[in-house]
Amino acid sequence: MTARYAQLNQIIAACKPREIVEVGTWNGDRAIQMATEALKHRDDVRYWGFDLFEDATTAINDRELNVKEPFPLKVVQKKLEAFQKSLPEGKTFVFSLEKGDTRETLKDMDFTGCDFAYIDGGHSIETISSDLHHLRDAKVIVMDDYYVPDAEGRCPDVTKYGCNLVIEGAPGWSLLPQLDPVLGGGLVQMAVRGVAVKGKANLQIKTKNCVPDEEIQANIRYAVSKGLPTIPMCHRHDRLAVMASGGPSLIGQLAEIRQAQARGGYVVCVKHAHDTLLAAGIVPWACMLLDPRSHVQDFIEDPHPDVLYFVASMCHPSTIDRLIERNARVWMYHAHVGANEIEVLREVAPGSFLVPGGSASATRGISVLHTIGFRRFECFGYDGCYYKKPDLSEKLPDGNPRYYEVEVRGRKFWTDGELVAQAQDFEKLLQSTNNFDIAMHGDGMIPHVCRSLLKLKPFEEFFDGEVPQKVAPG
Repeated sequence: MTARYAQLNQIIAACKPREIVEVGTWNGDRAIQMATEALKHRDDVRYWGFDLFEDATTAINDRELNVKEPFPLKVVQKKLEAFQKSLPEGKTFVFSLEKGDTRETLKDMDFTGCDFAYIDGGHSIETISSDLHHLRDAKVIVMDDYYVPDAEGRCPDVTKYGCNLVIEGAPGWSLLPQLDPVLGGGLVQMAVRGVAVKGKANLQIKTKNCVPDEEIQANIRYAVSKGLPTIPMCHRHDRLAVMASGGPSLIGQLAEIRQAQARGGYVVCVKHAHDTLLAAGIVPWACMLLDPRSHVQDFIEDPHPDVLYFVASMCHPSTIDRLIERNARVWMYHAHVGANEIEVLREVAPGSFLVPGGSASATRGISVLHTIGFRRFECFGYDGCYYKKPDLSEKLPDGNPRYYEVEVRGRKFWTDGELVAQAQDFEKLLQSTNNFDIAMHGDGMIPHVCRSLLKLKPFEEFFDGEVPQKVAPG
């Protein structure tokens, strides 16, 4: 058993399921592993297994990035029957195996009473999205196939395969720490929803969309109907992205931003930094918009004619209309936020891809720029904290404190939930990929998190003055 699969035992021990559903039964070994652990805590366990079994074809395997040889249903049936008979008195294991494409076989099943679902069948985004949709009511869900680059930068194409785009931005998901190599390059890990994961930080902000899913879906349909150009996927290049967020340190960093722009950097801002930069005589190359609420139009009352506005299709129609009315230069992108936008785009814009990553435009913007080829970033105004103690008596509508003090990697900061979520976005970003260079300016919580994770040493400290020696031929 690989270390990645061993994590299943820990989760099952925590949630003690009676009913288990597995998508991707394969040879039945995982079913026996999970049932064995569950039977330590229950006297009876019910298992449903779904797989193509011998119906897997070369075409399907290519579509789903499947590399394992399929096992016939009868072989797996016999293996589970043997396990069933081997149990001691007082322990019961009942199972059912379903053969076929899970896009069809899961349709008519009712999983409202399912305690635990493990999704590891087809690897295409379409199949994974479908499997999760049908198993969305399970109390605990584990998904395999979250892909990240290996040390050489190799990784499966997450715009086509894996659960990255399916869960990025969706609330409640955590990544399990164990990584295993992928055949052909890359690393793979699991994600879980519905149970606490040991080893995580004491404070985990679970983000959720600020408007209902139906409103986001309606916004997407409206944006697509306007015929706006959509960002393409571009080859990587060496251009520098100078990111300007709206943190309090931004004002003191304007001179550095101006210098970076003079060096050829592409200045990209969020809505809160838009007017600040323009007032300082810095015309950004682009402005990132993500928020689906109507108030965003107030930030772009006077769009600059030389600025590109990268607008998420889920943005409010009033934002789209304001930009079009003002003859702004608009590029649209589709953000993955867990509002079933995949199905909407399949209907109104087939062939579109989703951009993952980040609960705010400050972090999502990096993913957008990564999509169009940027790999070098300098970030300004990314504070994630307040430099003066806020009013701790102020409450959120649910009665919880609006502000609080947190300790992060040896330092304390005054912050709020949205800013902590941004810091966690960066933490996830830096832990999941090494496929870009990022420099953080400032002394806030987000720069502190990034520097702690990167732990990079200055080149000059070791190599200044060292002259490379020529090597004689042969």
